[in-house]
Amino acid sequence: RVLWDAYNLQTRQIRTAAQANGIAQTANALHQLNQSQLNAVTHAAERGLNVIWGPPGTGKTKTLG
Repeated sequence: RVLWDAYNLQTRQIRTAAQANGIAQTANALHQLNQSQLNAVTHAAERGLNVIWGPPGTGKTKTLG
């Protein structure tokens, strides 16, 4: 039995784009995110499943925080 379906979770919108953008802008004001981080936060706030990856030092931990 499959407990979750990654494709459906990542395509399922849980917030509107405007709501997600507002969350991302708040995070940016508090943490001075770069554009890539801002995009990741926006997408994460909007969708049911996200994967954030990259090499060491790219700000994954800061973005997730």
